[in-house]
Amino acid sequence: MRPGRLLLIAFFGSFFPIPTAAQQTQTPTSPPLQRDPQAMAVLAQMAAATGWRASSVPADVVATGTVTRFQGDAEQTVPFTVKQRGASQQRLQFQEPDGLVTTVVNGLAASVLPAQGRPRRLPAQSALSMESRFFPFFSDILKLLDADVSVVDLGSGTIEGVPCHGVQIARHPAGKDSLSHIRELASPLKVWISQSTFLPVQIEYVRLAVDNQHVVMHFSRAFSDYRVVNGIAVAFQQVERFEGQLMYRFQLTNVQLNAGLTDVDFDTDKL
Repeated sequence: MRPGRLLLIAFFGSFFPIPTAAQQTQTPTSPPLQRDPQAMAVLAQMAAATGWRASSVPADVVATGTVTRFQGDAEQTVPFTVKQRGASQQRLQFQEPDGLVTTVVNGLAASVLPAQGRPRRLPAQSALSMESRFFPFFSDILKLLDADVSVVDLGSGTIEGVPCHGVQIARHPAGKDSLSHIRELASPLKVWISQSTFLPVQIEYVRLAVDNQHVVMHFSRAFSDYRVVNGIAVAFQQVERFEGQLMYRFQLTNVQLNAGLTDVDFDTDKL
């Protein structure tokens, strides 16, 4: 990371760096719209291994656990709770030493309530690119047949010591509204799938800078400790990196599907 150069915002109840326009000026190149047969076959095997099918996706998920932050040689572990409904609604709370920190995302709206102080609104590009990665079955992984989604084969690679096959999934909005470009920038999702178990080993994705909708930052999240919850495979350990640097290790302890979440859980005006 670049100390003093990155703008910090609260996300997932903690803090992670958001670059300014002066720091990163390159944007990802969108792949041509296609559905590679080999990539589609690998994703079909992944769906069979994980139970991630459109017909079985839960309406919502509530999970609890702990997160360990890594800042240089220092580590800090705190409890957290994440609530998720679909791809665009999420609520995450971290029990910090000085109080509860809450981040809520609801479509184009996002707000952060720190342990001390007033709620802070985040811009639309931040909300759009803050799709939860705890549960990838809420992403475009299960929307491969949408007309504006491309599926590209990335070939083989070794990820976390595991031989994998890579696939990139990206959405290319056909509309010309003011947010189409932002949606496309935030869309690409690379999935690395074990060649032996067909479980996702890692995903790679981007976030958009809070101060410039055209600037991207690159994240990855490694999955392990898969457990089956109501027929669906959930990774109970997840490790997140920013530009290759270790940042967070999440350990889930309890996952509840179809918990009956309501609009109140994702109301950004009631933090």
